[in-house]
Amino acid sequence: MKYRKTTKRSLEAALQAINEKYYKGNITLDAGDKNFRLGVKSSKGLGARLGMPPQYRRIKSACFHAHGFFFDELFKIEPEAIIWSLGKKIDRFSGNWEDRNIGSLVNFYYFSEACACECFDE
Repeated sequence: MKYRKTTKRSLEAALQAINEKYYKGNITLDAGDKNFRLGVKSSKGLGARLGMPPQYRRIKSACFHAHGFFFDELFKIEPEAIIWSLGKKIDRFSGNWEDRNIGSLVNFYYFSEACACECFDE
């Protein structure tokens, strides 16, 4: 993902906030000058993404919910931040929590379903 109008320090602060609130330190951040990636320390821990059915293999990437909570925290810290992910813009007004089909046209499978963590109600 690409980021604009924010800093690596703000990304790290958002990461710390979600790890303390929800993920017990399992979410990781790999951030460069303009790009970043959210991953997990353990694919068996909270916030890990699952692969496609029927195998549902655990992946070392952060799930849909971890990304959503991360962006929520980032926009609290840096309201003007802009993220570009999968060709779409995410800012404090739109884009966050928008689910997408990552399956096929016949067998739908959404990002929100590809998740090994407990879903949180907030």
